[in-house]
Amino acid sequence: MEQVADVLLRFPPAGHDAEPLTDDAYDKQIKIHAGRVQTLFKESVQVVAAHATELLNRLDPAVHTYSYLALLDTIIPTEYALYPSVQPVIANKIVALLAAFDPRQVRYIGSAFSHIFTAVGSGKIIPAPLAVELLARALETVDPSGHMLTSNHLTLAKLAYHTNNAAAALPVLGKDIVFFPGAAHHRESERLCSRSLAAPWYISKDTGLTLPLKSAQVLEYDYTVGMLYLSIRNWSAAHAAFARVVSYPIRDSAVSKIMVEAHKFWILTGLLLFGRVATAPAQTAGAVSRVCSSINKLYLQIVTHFQSSDAQALHLEVALAQEVIAADGTAGLVSEVVSAHPKWQIARLRDIYTKISISAIRATLQRLPDNTGPLGVEREPQDDVAGFSEAEVTALIQGMIASGMIKAALRPAELIETDGARSQSVTYLEFLPEEEEITEAEFAQRVAAIKTRLQALQTLQRTTDEHLSLDRDYVRQVVRNQIADKNMQAEDDIVGSMMGMGSYDNIGMEDPDEDLMMDGPDSSM
Repeated sequence: MEQVADVLLRFPPAGHDAEPLTDDAYDKQIKIHAGRVQTLFKESVQVVAAHATELLNRLDPAVHTYSYLALLDTIIPTEYALYPSVQPVIANKIVALLAAFDPRQVRYIGSAFSHIFTAVGSGKIIPAPLAVELLARALETVDPSGHMLTSNHLTLAKLAYHTNNAAAALPVLGKDIVFFPGAAHHRESERLCSRSLAAPWYISKDTGLTLPLKSAQVLEYDYTVGMLYLSIRNWSAAHAAFARVVSYPIRDSAVSKIMVEAHKFWILTGLLLFGRVATAPAQTAGAVSRVCSSINKLYLQIVTHFQSSDAQALHLEVALAQEVIAADGTAGLVSEVVSAHPKWQIARLRDIYTKISISAIRATLQRLPDNTGPLGVEREPQDDVAGFSEAEVTALIQGMIASGMIKAALRPAELIETDGARSQSVTYLEFLPEEEEITEAEFAQRVAAIKTRLQALQTLQRTTDEHLSLDRDYVRQVVRNQIADKNMQAEDDIVGSMMGMGSYDNIGMEDPDEDLMMDGPDSSM
Protein backbone atom coordinates (compact mmCIF):
# COMPACT_ATOMS: atom_id res chain seq x y z
CA MET A 1 0.00 0.00 0.00
CA GLU A 2 2.88 2.37 0.71
CA GLN A 3 4.05 2.14 -2.89
CA VAL A 4 0.55 3.00 -4.09
CA ALA A 5 0.34 5.93 -1.70
CA ASP A 6 3.75 7.14 -2.81
CA VAL A 7 2.60 7.33 -6.43
CA LEU A 8 -0.63 9.11 -5.51
CA LEU A 9 1.25 11.71 -3.47
CA ARG A 10 3.75 12.65 -6.19
CA PHE A 11 1.65 15.44 -7.61
CA PRO A 12 1.84 18.27 -6.97
CA PRO A 13 5.58 18.08 -6.30
CA ALA A 14 6.98 19.12 -2.93
CA GLY A 15 7.66 22.85 -2.63
CA HIS A 16 5.22 23.84 -5.39
CA ASP A 17 3.79 26.57 -3.17
CA ALA A 18 7.15 28.26 -2.71
CA GLU A 19 8.08 28.00 -6.39
CA PRO A 20 4.92 27.85 -8.52
CA LEU A 21 5.24 25.81 -11.71
CA THR A 22 4.95 27.48 -15.06
CA ASP A 23 1.98 26.44 -17.17
CA ASP A 24 4.22 24.33 -19.40
CA ALA A 25 5.86 22.57 -16.46
CA TYR A 26 2.52 22.08 -14.67
CA ASP A 27 0.91 20.63 -17.78
CA LYS A 28 3.81 18.26 -18.39
CA GLN A 29 4.03 17.00 -14.81
CA ILE A 30 0.32 16.42 -14.28
CA LYS A 31 0.09 14.47 -17.53
CA ILE A 32 2.99 12.29 -16.37
CA HIS A 33 1.21 11.85 -13.05
CA ALA A 34 -2.02 10.90 -14.83
CA GLY A 35 -0.20 8.21 -16.76
CA ARG A 36 1.33 6.82 -13.57
CA VAL A 37 -2.03 6.73 -11.77
CA GLN A 38 -3.70 4.94 -14.65
CA THR A 39 -0.93 2.35 -14.77
CA LEU A 40 -1.07 1.96 -11.00
CA PHE A 41 -4.80 1.29 -10.98
CA LYS A 42 -4.39 -1.36 -13.69
CA GLU A 43 -1.49 -3.15 -12.05
CA SER A 44 -2.53 -2.77 -8.39
CA VAL A 45 -6.31 -2.84 -8.65
CA GLN A 46 -6.71 -5.25 -5.71
CA VAL A 47 -4.52 -3.17 -3.40
CA VAL A 48 -6.38 0.01 -4.34
CA ALA A 49 -9.77 -1.63 -3.75
CA ALA A 50 -8.73 -3.11 -0.40
CA HIS A 51 -7.16 0.06 0.99
CA ALA A 52 -9.19 2.79 -0.73
CA THR A 53 -10.35 4.43 2.49
CA GLU A 54 -6.87 4.38 4.00
CA LEU A 55 -5.42 5.86 0.83
CA LEU A 56 -8.01 8.64 0.86
CA ASN A 57 -7.02 9.41 4.45
CA ARG A 58 -3.44 9.97 3.26
CA LEU A 59 -4.51 12.51 0.64
CA ASP A 60 -5.63 16.13 0.97
CA PRO A 61 -8.45 16.74 -1.56
CA ALA A 62 -7.52 20.42 -1.84
CA VAL A 63 -3.90 19.55 -2.70
CA HIS A 64 -3.94 16.07 -4.26
CA THR A 65 -7.17 16.62 -6.19
CA TYR A 66 -6.25 14.47 -9.18
CA SER A 67 -5.35 11.41 -7.10
CA TYR A 68 -8.30 11.92 -4.76
CA LEU A 69 -10.74 12.10 -7.67
CA ALA A 70 -9.18 9.08 -9.35
CA LEU A 71 -9.62 7.02 -6.19
CA LEU A 72 -13.22 8.07 -5.65
CA ASP A 73 -13.96 7.34 -9.30
CA THR A 74 -12.95 3.70 -8.80
CA ILE A 75 -15.00 3.33 -5.61
CA ILE A 76 -18.30 4.97 -6.53
CA PRO A 77 -20.58 2.77 -8.67
CA THR A 78 -21.65 3.97 -12.07
CA GLU A 79 -25.19 2.55 -11.89
CA TYR A 80 -27.91 4.74 -10.39
CA ALA A 81 -29.48 1.82 -8.51
CA LEU A 82 -26.22 1.23 -6.61
CA TYR A 83 -25.72 4.80 -5.37
CA PRO A 84 -27.49 4.12 -2.04
CA SER A 85 -24.89 1.41 -1.34
CA VAL A 86 -22.10 3.98 -0.97
CA GLN A 87 -20.81 3.79 2.60
CA PRO A 88 -21.08 6.83 4.91
CA VAL A 89 -17.30 7.04 5.24
CA ILE A 90 -16.98 7.41 1.47
CA ALA A 91 -19.83 9.94 1.43
CA ASN A 92 -17.84 12.02 3.92
CA LYS A 93 -14.81 11.85 1.63
CA ILE A 94 -16.95 13.12 -1.24
CA VAL A 95 -18.12 16.02 0.93
CA ALA A 96 -14.50 16.86 1.72
CA LEU A 97 -13.61 16.89 -1.98
CA LEU A 98 -16.54 19.04 -3.11
CA ALA A 99 -15.92 21.49 -0.28
CA ALA A 100 -12.31 22.13 -1.34
CA PHE A 101 -10.51 21.04 -4.51
CA ASP A 102 -8.00 22.40 -7.00
CA PRO A 103 -9.92 23.51 -10.13
CA ARG A 104 -6.80 23.35 -12.30
CA GLN A 105 -6.25 19.66 -11.57
CA VAL A 106 -9.94 18.92 -12.19
CA ARG A 107 -9.49 20.01 -15.82
CA TYR A 108 -7.29 16.96 -16.37
CA ILE A 109 -9.70 14.45 -14.82
CA GLY A 110 -13.06 15.94 -15.72
CA SER A 111 -14.77 12.62 -16.43
CA ALA A 112 -14.20 11.49 -12.82
CA PHE A 113 -15.46 14.84 -11.55
CA SER A 114 -18.64 14.56 -13.65
CA HIS A 115 -19.12 10.97 -12.46
CA ILE A 116 -19.02 12.06 -8.82
CA PHE A 117 -21.19 15.09 -9.59
CA THR A 118 -23.84 12.83 -11.15
CA ALA A 119 -23.71 10.41 -8.23
CA VAL A 120 -24.17 13.17 -5.67
CA GLY A 121 -26.82 14.77 -7.88
CA SER A 122 -28.92 11.62 -7.53
CA GLY A 123 -29.66 12.63 -3.95
CA LYS A 124 -28.94 9.06 -2.82
CA ILE A 125 -25.50 9.55 -1.27
CA ILE A 126 -25.62 12.90 0.54
CA PRO A 127 -28.74 14.58 2.01
CA ALA A 128 -30.27 16.85 -0.63
CA PRO A 129 -29.84 20.23 1.13
CA LEU A 130 -26.12 19.60 1.65
CA ALA A 131 -25.73 18.03 -1.80
CA VAL A 132 -27.23 21.07 -3.55
CA GLU A 133 -25.00 23.45 -1.61
CA LEU A 134 -21.85 21.43 -2.35
CA LEU A 135 -22.62 20.93 -6.04
CA ALA A 136 -23.39 24.61 -6.52
CA ARG A 137 -20.10 25.54 -4.89
CA ALA A 138 -18.26 22.98 -7.04
CA LEU A 139 -19.71 24.38 -10.28
CA GLU A 140 -18.70 27.88 -9.27
CA THR A 141 -15.18 26.70 -8.42
CA VAL A 142 -14.73 25.06 -11.82
CA ASP A 143 -16.09 28.09 -13.69
CA PRO A 144 -16.31 31.26 -11.57
CA SER A 145 -17.82 33.21 -14.48
CA GLY A 146 -20.79 30.86 -14.74
CA HIS A 147 -21.22 31.63 -18.45
CA MET A 148 -20.72 28.05 -19.67
CA LEU A 149 -23.65 25.62 -19.60
CA THR A 150 -22.74 22.01 -18.78
CA SER A 151 -24.56 18.75 -18.24
CA ASN A 152 -23.73 19.18 -14.56
CA HIS A 153 -25.85 22.34 -14.47
CA LEU A 154 -28.88 20.28 -15.48
CA THR A 155 -28.09 17.69 -12.80
CA LEU A 156 -27.96 20.39 -10.13
CA ALA A 157 -31.11 22.12 -11.38
CA LYS A 158 -33.16 18.92 -11.30
CA LEU A 159 -31.94 17.96 -7.83
CA ALA A 160 -32.68 21.44 -6.45
CA TYR A 161 -36.14 21.50 -8.00
CA HIS A 162 -37.25 18.01 -6.99
CA THR A 163 -36.01 18.45 -3.42
CA ASN A 164 -37.19 22.06 -2.98
CA ASN A 165 -33.73 23.54 -2.45
CA ALA A 166 -33.83 26.47 -4.85
CA ALA A 167 -32.14 29.07 -2.65
CA ALA A 168 -28.76 27.31 -2.54
CA ALA A 169 -28.67 26.56 -6.28
CA LEU A 170 -29.95 29.74 -7.92
CA PRO A 171 -26.94 31.98 -7.21
CA VAL A 172 -25.03 29.67 -9.58
CA LEU A 173 -27.81 28.58 -11.94
CA GLY A 174 -29.04 32.15 -12.28
CA LYS A 175 -25.92 33.39 -14.07
CA ASP A 176 -26.21 34.38 -17.72
CA ILE A 177 -25.35 31.49 -20.04
CA VAL A 178 -23.32 32.51 -23.08
CA PHE A 179 -21.52 29.32 -24.14
CA PHE A 180 -22.74 25.81 -24.79
CA PRO A 181 -20.75 22.55 -24.97
CA GLY A 182 -19.70 21.12 -28.28
CA ALA A 183 -19.12 24.39 -30.13
CA ALA A 184 -15.30 24.43 -30.03
CA HIS A 185 -12.24 22.48 -29.00
CA HIS A 186 -9.33 23.25 -26.70
CA ARG A 187 -6.67 25.48 -28.20
CA GLU A 188 -3.23 23.89 -28.16
CA SER A 189 -1.60 27.34 -27.94
CA GLU A 190 -2.58 27.55 -24.26
CA ARG A 191 -2.14 24.88 -21.64
CA LEU A 192 -5.21 23.38 -20.05
CA CYS A 193 -4.02 24.59 -16.65
CA SER A 194 -3.68 28.24 -17.69
CA ARG A 195 -5.53 30.51 -15.30
CA SER A 196 -6.26 32.93 -18.14
CA LEU A 197 -8.07 30.27 -20.15
CA ALA A 198 -11.76 31.03 -20.65
CA ALA A 199 -14.28 28.35 -19.65
CA PRO A 200 -15.24 27.28 -23.21
CA TRP A 201 -11.65 26.21 -23.85
CA TYR A 202 -11.37 23.79 -20.92
CA ILE A 203 -14.98 22.71 -20.35
CA SER A 204 -15.89 20.23 -23.06
CA LYS A 205 -16.73 16.59 -23.66
CA ASP A 206 -13.03 16.07 -24.43
CA THR A 207 -12.00 17.13 -20.92
CA GLY A 208 -14.98 15.32 -19.41
CA LEU A 209 -16.24 18.36 -17.50
CA THR A 210 -19.49 18.11 -19.43
CA LEU A 211 -21.38 15.68 -21.59
CA PRO A 212 -22.79 16.79 -24.95
CA LEU A 213 -26.14 18.55 -24.54
CA LYS A 214 -29.04 18.11 -26.94
CA SER A 215 -31.57 20.85 -27.62
CA ALA A 216 -34.14 19.08 -25.46
CA GLN A 217 -31.76 19.18 -22.50
CA VAL A 218 -31.07 22.89 -22.94
CA LEU A 219 -34.83 23.50 -22.97
CA GLU A 220 -35.27 21.30 -19.90
CA TYR A 221 -32.57 23.26 -18.09
CA ASP A 222 -34.15 26.68 -18.69
CA TYR A 223 -37.60 25.29 -17.89
CA THR A 224 -36.35 23.85 -14.60
CA VAL A 225 -34.58 27.09 -13.70
CA GLY A 226 -37.86 28.89 -14.37
CA MET A 227 -39.68 26.54 -12.00
CA LEU A 228 -36.99 27.09 -9.35
CA TYR A 229 -37.53 30.85 -9.56
CA LEU A 230 -41.29 30.33 -9.30
CA SER A 231 -40.75 28.40 -6.07
CA ILE A 232 -39.18 31.51 -4.48
CA ARG A 233 -41.70 33.87 -6.10
CA ASN A 234 -39.15 35.62 -8.30
CA TRP A 235 -41.54 36.29 -11.16
CA SER A 236 -39.11 38.36 -13.22
CA ALA A 237 -36.33 35.75 -13.34
CA ALA A 238 -38.85 32.96 -13.91
CA HIS A 239 -40.41 34.90 -16.80
CA ALA A 240 -36.99 35.38 -18.40
CA ALA A 241 -36.23 31.66 -18.12
CA PHE A 242 -39.54 30.64 -19.72
CA ALA A 243 -38.97 33.24 -22.44
CA ARG A 244 -35.69 31.52 -23.31
CA VAL A 245 -37.58 28.25 -23.75
CA VAL A 246 -40.32 29.80 -25.89
CA SER A 247 -37.80 31.63 -28.10
CA TYR A 248 -35.39 28.72 -28.55
CA PRO A 249 -34.55 28.08 -32.25
CA ILE A 250 -36.53 25.30 -33.91
CA ARG A 251 -36.09 23.33 -37.11
CA ASP A 252 -38.80 22.54 -39.67
CA SER A 253 -41.46 24.25 -37.51
CA ALA A 254 -41.18 21.45 -34.93
CA VAL A 255 -42.52 22.84 -31.64
CA SER A 256 -41.66 20.70 -28.63
CA LYS A 257 -44.00 19.88 -25.75
CA ILE A 258 -41.79 21.64 -23.23
CA MET A 259 -42.11 24.86 -25.25
CA VAL A 260 -45.89 24.63 -25.00
CA GLU A 261 -45.65 24.03 -21.25
CA ALA A 262 -43.25 26.93 -20.76
CA HIS A 263 -45.58 29.18 -22.76
CA LYS A 264 -48.29 28.76 -20.11
CA PHE A 265 -45.96 29.93 -17.35
CA TRP A 266 -44.60 32.69 -19.57
CA ILE A 267 -48.12 34.07 -20.03
CA LEU A 268 -48.97 33.90 -16.32
CA THR A 269 -45.71 35.44 -15.08
CA GLY A 270 -46.17 38.17 -17.68
CA LEU A 271 -49.54 39.00 -16.13
CA LEU A 272 -47.97 39.26 -12.68
CA LEU A 273 -45.14 41.46 -13.94
CA PHE A 274 -46.80 43.67 -16.54
CA GLY A 275 -50.54 43.16 -16.13
CA ARG A 276 -50.69 41.86 -19.69
CA VAL A 277 -49.11 39.36 -22.05
CA ALA A 278 -45.49 40.31 -22.53
CA THR A 279 -44.05 40.98 -25.97
CA ALA A 280 -42.46 37.77 -27.23
CA PRO A 281 -38.68 37.86 -27.75
CA ALA A 282 -37.80 39.00 -31.26
CA GLN A 283 -36.22 35.65 -32.16
CA THR A 284 -39.36 33.64 -31.33
CA ALA A 285 -40.33 31.49 -34.30
CA GLY A 286 -43.74 32.15 -35.82
CA ALA A 287 -44.60 28.46 -35.60
CA VAL A 288 -44.04 28.52 -31.83
CA SER A 289 -46.38 31.47 -31.37
CA ARG A 290 -49.08 29.88 -33.53
CA VAL A 291 -48.94 26.43 -31.95
CA CYS A 292 -48.69 27.64 -28.37
CA SER A 293 -51.50 30.17 -28.78
CA SER A 294 -53.70 27.46 -30.29
CA ILE A 295 -53.07 24.92 -27.54
CA ASN A 296 -53.05 27.39 -24.63
CA LYS A 297 -56.32 29.16 -25.43
CA LEU A 298 -57.44 28.82 -21.81
CA TYR A 299 -54.59 30.98 -20.58
CA LEU A 300 -55.17 33.61 -23.25
CA GLN A 301 -58.79 33.72 -22.11
CA ILE A 302 -57.59 34.28 -18.55
CA VAL A 303 -55.54 37.17 -19.92
CA THR A 304 -58.65 38.72 -21.46
CA HIS A 305 -60.55 38.60 -18.17
CA PHE A 306 -57.51 39.75 -16.19
CA GLN A 307 -57.22 42.92 -18.26
CA SER A 308 -60.90 43.75 -17.70
CA SER A 309 -62.41 45.03 -14.45
CA ASP A 310 -64.79 42.07 -14.23
CA ALA A 311 -63.40 39.98 -11.37
CA GLN A 312 -66.44 37.73 -11.45
CA ALA A 313 -65.72 36.68 -15.05
CA LEU A 314 -62.10 35.93 -14.19
CA HIS A 315 -63.14 33.82 -11.22
CA LEU A 316 -65.71 31.93 -13.27
CA GLU A 317 -63.20 31.18 -16.04
CA VAL A 318 -60.73 29.79 -13.51
CA ALA A 319 -63.39 27.83 -11.64
CA LEU A 320 -64.66 26.12 -14.80
CA ALA A 321 -61.10 25.15 -15.80
CA GLN A 322 -59.96 23.83 -12.42
CA GLU A 323 -59.28 20.30 -13.67
CA VAL A 324 -57.26 21.50 -16.66
CA ILE A 325 -55.29 23.95 -14.54
CA ALA A 326 -54.51 21.27 -11.96
CA ALA A 327 -53.39 18.86 -14.67
CA ASP A 328 -51.14 21.56 -16.17
CA GLY A 329 -49.49 22.18 -12.81
CA THR A 330 -50.31 25.89 -13.00
CA ALA A 331 -52.82 26.05 -10.12
CA GLY A 332 -50.48 27.90 -7.77
CA LEU A 333 -49.52 30.49 -10.37
CA VAL A 334 -53.11 30.97 -11.53
CA SER A 335 -54.05 31.62 -7.90
CA GLU A 336 -51.35 34.31 -7.77
CA VAL A 337 -52.75 35.85 -10.95
CA VAL A 338 -56.27 35.93 -9.54
CA SER A 339 -54.96 37.57 -6.35
CA ALA A 340 -53.07 40.13 -8.43
CA HIS A 341 -56.18 41.22 -10.38
CA PRO A 342 -57.27 43.99 -7.96
CA LYS A 343 -53.65 45.14 -7.63
CA TRP A 344 -53.39 45.73 -11.36
CA GLN A 345 -56.78 47.46 -11.35
CA ILE A 346 -55.25 49.90 -8.88
CA ALA A 347 -51.92 50.16 -10.73
CA ARG A 348 -53.69 51.10 -13.99
CA LEU A 349 -55.29 54.09 -12.28
CA ARG A 350 -51.92 55.84 -12.73
CA ASP A 351 -52.85 56.31 -16.39
CA ILE A 352 -55.83 58.44 -15.34
CA TYR A 353 -55.13 59.97 -11.93
CA THR A 354 -52.31 61.56 -10.01
CA LYS A 355 -54.38 61.46 -6.82
CA ILE A 356 -57.43 59.39 -5.98
CA SER A 357 -59.27 58.72 -2.75
CA ILE A 358 -59.36 55.28 -1.17
CA SER A 359 -63.15 55.32 -1.31
CA ALA A 360 -63.01 55.98 -5.06
CA ILE A 361 -60.54 53.12 -5.54
CA ARG A 362 -62.77 50.86 -3.48
CA ALA A 363 -65.67 51.65 -5.78
CA THR A 364 -63.75 50.39 -8.82
CA LEU A 365 -62.88 47.01 -7.32
CA GLN A 366 -64.93 43.83 -7.25
CA ARG A 367 -64.53 41.13 -4.64
CA LEU A 368 -64.27 37.56 -5.85
CA PRO A 369 -67.09 35.34 -4.54
CA ASP A 370 -65.43 34.01 -1.40
CA ASN A 371 -65.54 34.72 2.29
CA THR A 372 -61.99 35.88 2.86
CA GLY A 373 -60.39 39.21 2.14
CA PRO A 374 -56.90 39.78 0.80
CA LEU A 375 -53.94 39.80 3.15
CA GLY A 376 -56.03 38.37 5.99
CA VAL A 377 -57.66 41.72 6.85
CA GLU A 378 -61.03 41.30 8.52
CA ARG A 379 -63.89 42.91 6.66
CA GLU A 380 -66.05 45.54 8.27
CA PRO A 381 -69.62 44.42 8.94
CA GLN A 382 -71.13 47.43 7.11
CA ASP A 383 -69.31 46.66 3.85
CA ASP A 384 -71.20 45.51 0.82
CA VAL A 385 -70.64 41.75 0.34
CA ALA A 386 -69.49 42.35 -3.25
CA GLY A 387 -66.81 44.91 -2.39
CA PHE A 388 -63.63 45.50 -0.42
CA SER A 389 -63.48 47.33 2.87
CA GLU A 390 -61.36 50.47 3.12
CA ALA A 391 -59.03 48.60 5.46
CA GLU A 392 -58.52 45.90 2.83
CA VAL A 393 -57.88 48.41 0.05
CA THR A 394 -55.42 50.30 2.24
CA ALA A 395 -53.59 47.08 3.16
CA LEU A 396 -53.51 46.07 -0.51
CA ILE A 397 -51.98 49.39 -1.54
CA GLN A 398 -49.45 49.32 1.28
CA GLY A 399 -48.27 45.91 0.08
CA MET A 400 -47.99 47.19 -3.51
CA ILE A 401 -45.89 50.15 -2.41
CA ALA A 402 -43.66 48.01 -0.20
CA SER A 403 -43.03 45.52 -3.01
CA GLY A 404 -42.21 48.28 -5.51
CA MET A 405 -45.15 47.42 -7.74
CA ILE A 406 -46.19 51.08 -7.75
CA LYS A 407 -44.38 54.30 -6.90
CA ALA A 408 -46.93 56.01 -4.75
CA ALA A 409 -47.73 57.20 -1.26
CA LEU A 410 -50.75 56.97 0.97
CA ARG A 411 -51.45 60.46 2.23
CA PRO A 412 -52.99 60.64 5.72
CA ALA A 413 -56.43 62.06 6.24
CA GLU A 414 -56.63 65.81 6.83
CA LEU A 415 -58.93 67.57 9.25
CA ILE A 416 -61.00 70.33 7.65
CA GLU A 417 -63.80 72.56 8.84
CA THR A 418 -67.22 72.46 7.21
CA ASP A 419 -69.86 74.96 8.38
CA GLY A 420 -67.97 75.50 11.58
CA ALA A 421 -67.81 71.79 12.39
CA ARG A 422 -64.63 69.75 12.20
CA SER A 423 -64.84 66.72 9.89
CA GLN A 424 -62.22 64.33 8.54
CA SER A 425 -61.53 64.07 4.80
CA VAL A 426 -60.89 60.70 3.17
CA THR A 427 -57.41 59.22 2.80
CA TYR A 428 -56.08 59.29 -0.74
CA LEU A 429 -53.42 57.63 -2.89
CA GLU A 430 -50.89 59.84 -4.65
CA PHE A 431 -48.89 58.42 -7.56
CA LEU A 432 -45.27 59.58 -7.55
CA PRO A 433 -43.03 60.25 -10.56
CA GLU A 434 -41.59 57.06 -12.05
CA GLU A 435 -38.17 58.62 -12.55
CA GLU A 436 -36.34 59.28 -9.31
CA GLU A 437 -34.07 62.26 -8.80
CA ILE A 438 -30.45 61.36 -8.14
CA THR A 439 -27.39 63.35 -7.09
CA GLU A 440 -24.33 63.83 -9.27
CA ALA A 441 -22.41 61.36 -7.10
CA GLU A 442 -25.09 58.70 -7.59
CA PHE A 443 -25.11 59.40 -11.33
CA ALA A 444 -21.32 58.96 -11.45
CA GLN A 445 -21.63 55.65 -9.60
CA ARG A 446 -24.18 54.38 -12.11
CA VAL A 447 -22.00 55.41 -15.04
CA ALA A 448 -19.02 53.61 -13.47
CA ALA A 449 -21.13 50.48 -12.96
CA ILE A 450 -22.26 50.55 -16.60
CA LYS A 451 -18.66 50.98 -17.75
CA THR A 452 -17.61 47.94 -15.71
CA ARG A 453 -20.38 45.84 -17.25
CA LEU A 454 -19.41 46.96 -20.76
CA GLN A 455 -15.80 45.97 -20.14
CA ALA A 456 -16.95 42.53 -19.00
CA LEU A 457 -19.09 42.22 -22.13
CA GLN A 458 -16.09 43.09 -24.33
CA THR A 459 -14.17 40.19 -22.81
CA LEU A 460 -17.11 37.89 -23.47
CA GLN A 461 -17.37 39.16 -27.04
CA ARG A 462 -13.72 38.39 -27.75
CA THR A 463 -14.10 34.89 -26.36
CA THR A 464 -17.31 34.38 -28.33
CA ASP A 465 -15.67 35.50 -31.58
CA GLU A 466 -12.78 33.08 -31.04
CA HIS A 467 -15.23 30.35 -30.10
CA LEU A 468 -17.37 30.82 -33.20
CA SER A 469 -14.35 31.06 -35.51
CA LEU A 470 -13.64 27.39 -34.75
CA ASP A 471 -17.23 26.24 -35.20
CA ARG A 472 -17.54 24.56 -38.59
CA ASP A 473 -21.29 25.08 -38.97
CA TYR A 474 -21.01 28.76 -38.07
CA VAL A 475 -18.18 29.34 -40.56
CA ARG A 476 -20.18 27.59 -43.28
CA GLN A 477 -23.19 29.80 -42.58
CA VAL A 478 -21.04 32.94 -42.70
CA VAL A 479 -19.66 31.86 -46.09
CA ARG A 480 -23.20 31.19 -47.36
CA ASN A 481 -24.33 34.62 -46.20
CA GLN A 482 -21.36 36.29 -47.89
CA ILE A 483 -22.09 34.50 -51.17
CA ALA A 484 -25.78 35.44 -50.92
CA ASP A 485 -24.85 39.08 -50.25
CA LYS A 486 -22.57 39.14 -53.32
CA ASN A 487 -25.30 37.65 -55.52
CA MET A 488 -27.85 40.15 -54.19
CA GLN A 489 -25.44 43.02 -54.83
CA ALA A 490 -24.88 41.82 -58.37
CA GLU A 491 -28.65 41.73 -58.99
CA ASP A 492 -29.00 45.23 -57.52
CA ASP A 493 -26.29 46.50 -59.86
CA ILE A 494 -28.11 45.05 -62.87
CA VAL A 495 -31.44 46.50 -61.75
CA GLY A 496 -29.82 49.86 -61.12
CA SER A 497 -28.27 49.98 -64.57
CA MET A 498 -31.58 49.01 -66.22
CA MET A 499 -33.46 51.68 -64.25
CA GLY A 500 -30.85 54.20 -65.33
CA MET A 501 -31.71 53.37 -68.96
CA GLY A 502 -35.44 53.70 -68.28
CA SER A 503 -36.08 50.02 -69.01
CA TYR A 504 -38.76 49.54 -66.34
CA ASP A 505 -40.74 47.04 -68.43
CA ASN A 506 -37.79 44.66 -68.54
CA ILE A 507 -37.75 44.06 -64.78
CA GLY A 508 -41.45 43.29 -64.38
CA MET A 509 -42.41 46.17 -62.08
CA GLU A 510 -46.12 46.25 -61.28
CA ASP A 511 -48.51 48.83 -59.98
CA PRO A 512 -48.32 48.48 -56.15
CA ASP A 513 -52.03 49.25 -55.76
CA GLU A 514 -52.89 46.52 -58.21
CA ASP A 515 -50.71 44.08 -56.22
CA LEU A 516 -52.54 44.87 -53.00
CA MET A 517 -55.95 44.41 -54.60
CA MET A 518 -54.99 40.90 -55.70
CA ASP A 519 -55.40 39.70 -52.11
CA GLY A 520 -58.83 41.24 -51.64
CA PRO A 521 -62.22 39.55 -52.08
CA ASP A 522 -63.64 39.10 -55.56
CA SER A 523 -65.89 42.11 -56.23
CA SER A 524 -68.17 40.00 -58.42
CA MET A 525 -69.14 37.75 -55.50
